[in-house]
Amino acid sequence: MSFMKILSANQIRESDKATIANEPISSVLLMDRAARNMADYLRLHFVPKTHFVLLCGKGNNGGDGLCMAQYMSNWAAIVEVLIIEHSETSSEDYLHYYSKLQDYAISVTHINSTKQLKQPPSGTIIIDAILGAGLSRKLDGFLKDVIAAVNSWEMYKIAVDIPTGLFADDNSNNDLNFVLQPDLTLSLQLPKLSMVHANTARICGNMKVIDIGIDPGFLEEVKSTNFYLLQEEVQNIFAPRKKFTYKGTYGHGLLIAGSQGMIGACVLAGTAAMRGGIGLLTIHCPPAAVNVIHSLLPEAMILDGVQLEDNNDFRALSHKYNALAIGPGLSTSEPAIQMMKQTITHWNGPMVIDADGLNILVANREWLKLLPQGTILTPHIGEFKRLLGEPDLPHNYLERLKKFSMDYQVTVVLKDAITAIADNDGNSYFSDFGDASLATAGSGDVLCGLLLALLANGYAPTEAAKLGVYLHSRAGVLAGLGTSQESALASDIAMHIGAAYRELY
Repeated sequence: MSFMKILSANQIRESDKATIANEPISSVLLMDRAARNMADYLRLHFVPKTHFVLLCGKGNNGGDGLCMAQYMSNWAAIVEVLIIEHSETSSEDYLHYYSKLQDYAISVTHINSTKQLKQPPSGTIIIDAILGAGLSRKLDGFLKDVIAAVNSWEMYKIAVDIPTGLFADDNSNNDLNFVLQPDLTLSLQLPKLSMVHANTARICGNMKVIDIGIDPGFLEEVKSTNFYLLQEEVQNIFAPRKKFTYKGTYGHGLLIAGSQGMIGACVLAGTAAMRGGIGLLTIHCPPAAVNVIHSLLPEAMILDGVQLEDNNDFRALSHKYNALAIGPGLSTSEPAIQMMKQTITHWNGPMVIDADGLNILVANREWLKLLPQGTILTPHIGEFKRLLGEPDLPHNYLERLKKFSMDYQVTVVLKDAITAIADNDGNSYFSDFGDASLATAGSGDVLCGLLLALLANGYAPTEAAKLGVYLHSRAGVLAGLGTSQESALASDIAMHIGAAYRELY
């Protein structure tokens, strides 16, 4: 499978049942496999002398923790287990692994009060195995106090499957102040929706999916409209160049960008389009930008002396191009608004709308219905709020994103630390390949130009979005590695697009 489905908490329970029935395997041995694979991951990423403290609840998440502790005791310097006595009852699988603790050199302490919780020594790794993905009500009482105490410990924390207190699906009624905040979450088999949601993903820290061998037939058949992108899927989309081709094979794109004081946007988007593999690029820009672009991007042509806000001029030119991008640095002046109107009215091919193009759409919402099917919109969170007409990002923004894409038959790239790509069939794809190197002025202009190149190449809109977001993210990571995340510039990102492509060969 070249992509991961994101399943609900109910579907996750059904996946366990299907695996137990179809493999067949007992629930105890399935838990053992999950725990062994998590322990193996930790063994590869932490030195053998590490001191681990595992906080274990009394359900199956706690059972995962107890079983992990037994594997880890074979190589870790110190393994301690703190049993969080939040319930008078225990799951059968928890009891199975609890009964085996006596066979291992593991210190076990039962915690009935937060007064018993003492902060471990510096350098200790905390593992949260208190509550799992089945939780559906916010924490209170003893557990709430435990989480508040553990969050105050300034040491590295790892969550087993999901941070305690976080719901797998909808956290709109949760109190996120009382959710354990790990540095790393080991999500079993698949990510949960809360791990990619803008309001809750940051709580999970870095996320690593641990394969536990869930029934592949179930995973193939189960329905989902949310998917977590893998590099393998991007590689399947990518079509490397063939020998017997020429520049015309890779399309001619028109970039409409720039205004007084925003000439850099033309250069960044244009450079990314060229580095992204476009065959020919023409830029419509303000007169003040012409010499700058000729100097910094001699490969691009300039559409000089043409008034695209004029109906006749636009119609005469539109048949020359395979794809169009509009918006970077465009401004929201009256001429820019007229150019946008002519573009939407008379262009019927592949198109990317970014930045000021989106701002003009917000002010002229009736134009949304005129967009060609498959148009790619690239808002960041702030621009998307304005497109929705909301002052704040609603908690159900992912459903609103899907509905927006279906209503207007567009592809939306919602730019964030984990970018959500919504197609016009109601599916969302989450891309988590980047880092904070992308948090710099002009980064969005680079993505816009890259998407223009891919559309001109002939990629379908959603496939172009998946590939483009991946390349942009990886180029950012590589740029940051070459300097630092703090120092990486948008121009550095554009210059590393080629290196990102090489990773796909």
